[in-house]
Amino acid sequence: MDILKSKCLILKKKDLNEADLLTVVFSKDFGKISGVAFGIRKSKKRNLITLNPLNIAEITFYKKNGYYTIVETELIKNFSNIMKNIEKLEISLYILDSVNKIYDINYENKDFLINWKKFLIL
Repeated sequence: MDILKSKCLILKKKDLNEADLLTVVFSKDFGKISGVAFGIRKSKKRNLITLNPLNIAEITFYKKNGYYTIVETELIKNFSNIMKNIEKLEISLYILDSVNKIYDINYENKDFLINWKKFLIL
């Protein structure tokens, strides 16, 4: 079992079962990763807001048998200025969806995360 920690851009999230959350992230070090956060929706200690799309977070993963489990999250940047403008939000979510469809799992592109952060600040 490998323990991985990286700065990630949250691309997509999907509810699983009663308390679990499937999250697709674009990691600075490992590329596109799909991981499951078990029990996060019922937990009072773990912050679900960190795993919202458009956020940049420091995420700790366990990798076992090719599957990733999200263990810990820490919010680094929340782009609240985008949430206030519907046009910016629509464009940003469209780009996130396109990136999610274009890149394969474990595809690494370190420049993408840096350029995306610059784009969101504008």
